[in-house]
Amino acid sequence: MGTNEATKARLAAAREALAGIAEKREEDSAAHELEGLELEVRCERELGKRGDAYELVDCGAEGWIVVKRIEGGAVLYKRFTGAMAGGKDPTQEDLDLYVTPCIAIPEREAVRAIFERRPHLKLRCANALTTLFGAKEETTRSKH
Repeated sequence: MGTNEATKARLAAAREALAGIAEKREEDSAAHELEGLELEVRCERELGKRGDAYELVDCGAEGWIVVKRIEGGAVLYKRFTGAMAGGKDPTQEDLDLYVTPCIAIPEREAVRAIFERRPHLKLRCANALTTLFGAKEETTRSKH
């Protein structure tokens, strides 16, 4: 087999491998979407209306986190926004104090592990809670 033929064979093999990877990604994406839809149905039954009682936070490969309004949530919200007075960014501790009590799904220990691997998701959950507490425009809902 000549160099040109060897290159063509390697190219065909690489394309075939990439096609398999793309197919797996599509399957994973469909499974993720299904998980989110089933979770939304469950939460509507158990927690109330999405955008009012709870919000789903899409965490990509990590799955989904559900945050919910809780008794005393207004105090959490005021404490959280107060920590950001003067344009300061919230600390990880500020985010923990705000988000952790409002986690509905999955269990808090699982969420802590997710936040350990992907700390930016804690801020995404805080944004979802802020929307639930009515601090953001209606148009921002479902963008978490």
